[in-house]
Amino acid sequence: MDIDNEEEEGDTDFDHKQKVDTKQQHDENKKYQCQIRNKINCNKNKK
Repeated sequence: MDIDNEEEEGDTDFDHKQKVDTKQQHDENKKYQCQIRNKINCNKNKK
């Protein structure tokens, strides 16, 4: 039981912020990949 409590307390604001930052980074990477794909698709459509 003590270990569980320590784990919950261990999730500090800093840890939480890191998780949020990682999620934002992940979302941006997905957007970036979509943009690259869209550029390729646009180039194909132009030809």
